[in-house]
Amino acid sequence: MLNRHLTAALFAVAMLLAAPGAQAKDEMPDWLKVGTVMTWGVDFSGQQYDFIVTVKALGPDLKFDYEMTAPANKKGDVTIKAQALVDADRMNNMFGGGPMVLEDKTTVWIAQTFVKEYRAKEISHRIDTGSGYEIFLPPDEPETTYKATVDGKEVEFPIHHITHGGEQTLWFHDNIAAPIIFKMDLGWKIWLKTIVTPKPATK
Repeated sequence: MLNRHLTAALFAVAMLLAAPGAQAKDEMPDWLKVGTVMTWGVDFSGQQYDFIVTVKALGPDLKFDYEMTAPANKKGDVTIKAQALVDADRMNNMFGGGPMVLEDKTTVWIAQTFVKEYRAKEISHRIDTGSGYEIFLPPDEPETTYKATVDGKEVEFPIHHITHGGEQTLWFHDNIAAPIIFKMDLGWKIWLKTIVTPKPATK
């Protein structure tokens, strides 16, 4: 009887210790806040430049400003509506400058539903990255982490790595609160390099 009670007590403690970690996995990361600046490298048909995102709002709609450095030389702002962040299966990957409001598409972020599906290995939605709906599956040996710097320090992030026959490939954050696309290869490439958090206001 004593061993049975001891086993139950140890199991309860283990569950309590595990719970915060499991919860934290899908909480908004400390580094993602209004004012955070994320920079991706871009290689578009041999043209190389940076794509810089500055977060302006995280909910209920997501809002950010963006800048594409030379030779692209474009600036604009994006609003992704709350419902699109939940379940949109289409993506916008073209930026022409100026304002953009996405009602049924995402960009830079992928919809939360895909984090859930690939985590559960129950894939029921196709993804349209801009050239039509396709099934994306993990490759035979998927990458499980992605490295970028946060305020100058290298950080390793858990990811999902999915591809449509090697022709289109996505690497995105395994976090329902922040399913950011860290890397993408659609024939042209984009990859997250740095994250810089806003400095605390000085008095």
